[in-house]
Amino acid sequence: MKINISYFLERIDEVPSFSGSVREIIDLFNKGEVNVKNLEQTLSKDVGITTQVLRIANSPFFGFSGQIKSLKDACMILGLPSVYNLVTAAAVLERFPGDKDSIINYDEFWQHSIAVAITTKGILEKANKISESAFLAGLIHDIGKLMLDMFFREDYLKIIEYQKEHQCLMRQAEKAVLGLDHAELGAMMLKSWKLPEEIVVTTRNHHNLNLGQYSHLVSSVRIADNLVKGLDIGNSDGNYIFSMSPKALPNLELTFDDLYELLPVIENHINSSEIWN
Repeated sequence: MKINISYFLERIDEVPSFSGSVREIIDLFNKGEVNVKNLEQTLSKDVGITTQVLRIANSPFFGFSGQIKSLKDACMILGLPSVYNLVTAAAVLERFPGDKDSIINYDEFWQHSIAVAITTKGILEKANKISESAFLAGLIHDIGKLMLDMFFREDYLKIIEYQKEHQCLMRQAEKAVLGLDHAELGAMMLKSWKLPEEIVVTTRNHHNLNLGQYSHLVSSVRIADNLVKGLDIGNSDGNYIFSMSPKALPNLELTFDDLYELLPVIENHINSSEIWN
């Protein structure tokens, strides 16, 4: 059964929405009106999100372990754009806890996603192309898979069967069964949440050979996803075979030797990270 896009767009409304405070921060950021004072005031009512933001900000890979004790500290040290992305990341983590009937192992899913977030940041730093959106883009690149698990479980089981029968990648099975893949589904959902265009585009294009707009961020997420799968961290696409877009590394002016040098640093950050504990 090919998926009906209009039906999917209707089902987006069933995703547990962000809290009012997070929606307000997103609106303020989109209008260019967010500042330290209104961010602190708006999030002061949401202890859960604030706690998660500080937990992520103090994780070892940011390099400020224990130094960030408040949202104000986070804004002063990391900058407003990074804190905005951490707020969004924390809100996404909170929206998708999974349930007893989930097809996806959510612990492994988030372990993989956080590892990609960490690796994306490391790759961009290696390429001297820093982006405040690196962590968020890496974290939610596969968010469409959670949509499939939440709303299309019967079809998701058909996708898994197709993948096993044809020994193909999961996204190829998604296309065959549904007519589109998790990257396209995820991008539609993120657009409905009014997240920045670079996050939407990166989610949509992270498997594409043609990198398109925001190519540095798309390239880094694509490479990070492949590296993390190659390191067998969290879940992946079943019979995964390591592959890399021929355009991704040259686009960042990196080589495979550069990635090899990054591996010990990335593994150390991933192993020491307490975000998913």
